[in-house]
Amino acid sequence: MRLLSALAALVALATAAWFALGVRQAVDVSRASSLLSQQAFGPAQADRAGSLLSSASTLNPDSTVDLLRASLAVRTGQAQRARSILLRLAGREPLNVLVWFEIAQTSSGDPALQRTALSHVAQLHPNVAH
Repeated sequence: MRLLSALAALVALATAAWFALGVRQAVDVSRASSLLSQQAFGPAQADRAGSLLSSASTLNPDSTVDLLRASLAVRTGQAQRARSILLRLAGREPLNVLVWFEIAQTSSGDPALQRTALSHVAQLHPNVAH
């Protein structure tokens, strides 16, 4: 009986820790998103957003963190890094229309990639292409 109680307490503790981590990740994603949406965006905001996204990515399979990382790369003048992040994400989630749209947005220097991305957008969400 004592072993069962200890096991139940351990499961409850692990569940609470997992929940707390999830809440923390959601808060960090929200804060990073807020920073990235500000007009005034400098090195301090970029560092803070990067730190928040690093924290939010712990055991987090959600694509939102990578999308925000790509946005951060764009905001800091690293378009190639943004495309690299987005292309990796497209490989994991080929049906994610937002990823393909972002690839198209960041690929103005690569017309072939931009056409490919826009083709995916049109296939996945025909109303966007109009």
